Amino acid sequence: MSPPRFTVVTPVLNGARFLNDTIQSVVCQSEKSWEYFIVDGGSTDGSVEIAERAAAADSRIRVLAGRDRGMYDAILRGIAIGTGEVCYWINSDDKVMPWAFAVVLRYLASSGADWVTGMPGLWDAAGALHRVGAPRWYSRLLLRNGLFNGRALGWVQQESTFFTRRLLDRVPRCRLDAIGSTSLAGDFLLWVEFAKQTRLHTVPTVLAGFRSHDGNASASIDRYFAEVSEAGFWVPPAIVANVMRLAYRPLALIAQRYFTTRYDRLWKP
Repeated sequence: MSPPRFTVVTPVLNGARFLNDTIQSVVCQSEKSWEYFIVDGGSTDGSVEIAERAAAADSRIRVLAGRDRGMYDAILRGIAIGTGEVCYWINSDDKVMPWAFAVVLRYLASSGADWVTGMPGLWDAAGALHRVGAPRWYSRLLLRNGLFNGRALGWVQQESTFFTRRLLDRVPRCRLDAIGSTSLAGDFLLWVEFAKQTRLHTVPTVLAGFRSHDGNASASIDRYFAEVSEAGFWVPPAIVANVMRLAYRPLALIAQRYFTTRYDRLWKP
């Protein structure tokens, strides 16, 4: 049997409130060649039972339970166990669009890219997609220097971002160990490592979205920025960040228009 095209991981710790929505958004993908690891770090709210019911209903789903160092350690552990050529993680309160895997697979095959993201989406607590951001261009140089840290030039939305296993394999083991030890900034640090290797491609469609609700871990924004600073990256004051975004916006719009045109050509039959 052929290996799965996608390895998908969901880290969870007491995420029962939205976990089934997240699982079903993966199960309902139009691209069916995937494996899915739900990695539980010691939940006591019924999350494991939800995950196990899903695994009983679909053999492509596996539940990995046990203590870990945190979310990013769980993510990297799940990816390491998997065999898919494309890697992706989605947190236990977010959702991925049903066409996402098919779009990503086609784009990667057509373009030769190793790293791709989509238009950022935002779900509300009830699961309605109530906002979609514009397609964005991410300068490889600025990514590598840590300026897409949320304060300076905005974020790379993790929920919408996919990467190949061969790209992950090029990140030094010591850097993956450091990322696995973080609490909130692991995705930011992983993007920096990827930008040392290749360019981030943007497809002009919605692939997934972040669910905004009262329990978001990312609400601990001060802790996040502390981790960014501790890793040696500059977090500018708000007034400086505003000027940086204003200066970057026209260049980003021009660049993204070019890449969107290229994407449209790739997508034609």
